[in-house]
Amino acid sequence: MKALIVDPEPESRDALRRAFDAAGVSARGVATATEGEKQLSELRPDALVVALEEGFPEGKTLLEQAVASDPQRAVYALVGQERLEDGVIAMARGARDFLWRPVSAARVAILLPIGSALALGGEHAPNRDAGLSHRAGARRGG
Repeated sequence: MKALIVDPEPESRDALRRAFDAAGVSARGVATATEGEKQLSELRPDALVVALEEGFPEGKTLLEQAVASDPQRAVYALVGQERLEDGVIAMARGARDFLWRPVSAARVAILLPIGSALALGGEHAPNRDAGLSHRAGARRGG
């Protein structure tokens, strides 16, 4: 499995790359949407994490392009903790889920099996809402 991280913040991008590497996933990080587009076509990653933030508006465009070009690709949005609505909007635009900064290796490890099963699309694919902690808490009223 290969992952591409598009995030203008070097510390965040490197932390995410390390989290994917720890989960046994080959990950590459880039700082710009232009480089992200190039890597999408060259690397053909199974998973894409793209930052969505006010200072990086091209992230939303890249997310939408990635979903449109390969609906089976596991696309995730990276948002700040104070920007929950950005994650919700990203999911409405086709992202499988979103990650809050700072991202933990445990959260990445949880997403990988879900993204892999969804990409395969088989009968073993979990419910899109199953096991995702931020939404599961919301369903329980917490």
